[in-house]
Amino acid sequence: LASLLANGFCANTVHFGSGGGLLQKVNRDSLSVAFKCCAMYVGDKCFSIGKDPIAGGKKSYPGNPPVIRDAAGVLRNRGKYNEKGEMLEAHPMSNEEFRTGVKGDVLRTVFKDGKMVYDQ
Repeated sequence: LASLLANGFCANTVHFGSGGGLLQKVNRDSLSVAFKCCAMYVGDKCFSIGKDPIAGGKKSYPGNPPVIRDAAGVLRNRGKYNEKGEMLEAHPMSNEEFRTGVKGDVLRTVFKDGKMVYDQ
């Protein structure tokens, strides 16, 4: 908590744990928010972050995914899909693409280094 305060975060806006058993009965659904992490950039190096639990069903693809509108107008992560539209393989951004952008990517950086950089 001290590190968050030292970096300018307000303690009232930080939630530790978002499981179903919180005493305040607050969860990410009641707050209409979820934060996910798929890649971490340190300098010019990218570290992909993903999960593939043994129990299954909650797999996430590692790497920073560009979101592009397909020919039918559907927004999808860039990747390989089967005929049912299920993702088989993600094609995340390279370091260079992250720096320069990907044509057609609709994702926007909203917060960067603790500051809001894009507001609708």
